Amino acid sequence: MAQILGIVQTSSGSSELLRSLCEQYLPGIEVRQFIGEGLLNPAISESGPAPADNRALFHLYEAAENVGCDAILNECVVYGNTATALASFFNPRIVRIDEGMILDALKIGKRFAIFGTAKAALHPSETLLLNLAYRRGLEVTVETHHVTRETLAAEAAKVDGTVDAILLAQPSMAALAPQLTGFKTPVLTVLDSGFRLLRDVMASLA
Repeated sequence: MAQILGIVQTSSGSSELLRSLCEQYLPGIEVRQFIGEGLLNPAISESGPAPADNRALFHLYEAAENVGCDAILNECVVYGNTATALASFFNPRIVRIDEGMILDALKIGKRFAIFGTAKAALHPSETLLLNLAYRRGLEVTVETHHVTRETLAAEAAKVDGTVDAILLAQPSMAALAPQLTGFKTPVLTVLDSGFRLLRDVMASLA
């Protein structure tokens, strides 16, 4: 029987891209998408999800578990802390989309700068990085920067060479990475690293 991956999303805008990445990294795995349309914008505008938004996400995870998903990808970085808090309530392994990027960063060094165009995405990524470093006995330093698409390159240039890795927190920011071509510091993005981790997780569950 084919494995089933559930993708929990807060918007349908990334659906096609996510399915394309599943075809690339997870051939043969059945994909189900669970979309909480309208959950993203309030969370961004309020600098984080409200309790009602977190409850809505819980029900999406519940739906994914009920149809037999072996693992669940939490696609929205803004809801990353929610995903971590809810993980113990469900049998499927919940993978955060930025988890792979952060694990890659911890292999590079101990000084990091996280950039986000959504301010609400910064704290979840920072918290995950600090928690994963703590579990590995690593002491790290993290700085966060709220930028726009237009100011990313100039702001990132200010830390180039002073940190071990620059992390672009949101999936949508992968398209901005070419702005940082030529930097001394490695620039890490969410999507490919996240799906490489997800591939490993699915293989471990097979």
